[in-house]
Amino acid sequence: MTILDTLADHARARTERNKGWVSFDKMKKQALSMNADTGYPFEKALGAPGTRPFPA
Repeated sequence: MTILDTLADHARARTERNKGWVSFDKMKKQALSMNADTGYPFEKALGAPGTRPFPA
């Protein structure tokens, strides 16, 4: 295997790894397009009777 083959293999592997990445701008756009009115389900769950968020 030549150095060029090795470089090509690494480039292919890097390309495959990067396919699943989302740019910051795209992620920000997706986050801002989501519905922000969730009704605070986590806060409601913590306030439910019999729920203690911190151990005694």
